[in-house]
Amino acid sequence: ITIDDGITKEPRAAHYMADRNLPITAFLTINDIKNNLAFFEPLLSHGTTIQNHSISHPVMRKLPYEKQKEEICHTSELLQLQYGQRPQLFRPPYGEYNDDTLRAAADCGIKAVILWSAVVQGGTLHYQTPNTTLKPGDIVLLHYKPELQQDLENLLKSISEQGFQVGRLEDWIQ
Repeated sequence: ITIDDGITKEPRAAHYMADRNLPITAFLTINDIKNNLAFFEPLLSHGTTIQNHSISHPVMRKLPYEKQKEEICHTSELLQLQYGQRPQLFRPPYGEYNDDTLRAAADCGIKAVILWSAVVQGGTLHYQTPNTTLKPGDIVLLHYKPELQQDLENLLKSISEQGFQVGRLEDWIQ
């Protein structure tokens, strides 16, 4: 389970994740979290890892290499300062990237660029492929929105009904 951005910092959703020790990978955008950096700190001891989603959530492929590198490197530096661990993963906003993005990510110490297989929107799981069920290793995207707790509840129900359990994304990355 991956959760992007960090716009809405809903305490109920944070408690829900912490109570279940969900292995969440949070791809955070600096401009979305800077008004409450401390919100994410308690989640770290309950299974959440913090990864890179840029400073300002631009369409990366539209930016020149140097600007992409600034977006990625500066985010990694700030997240390391705040949370004590340098991000190893990068999710390009909107899933949009090019060769410059991949080169900038590598130059900033990123080990992998991560997309997603399915997304939860409005409480419903939508597949990005022709699949209509999950398969092992699928990456599911959610967002820090007011309805995050309900989205998580619905997703966990669907995961369970399909006979799967949640795994830590970082454990699947070689």
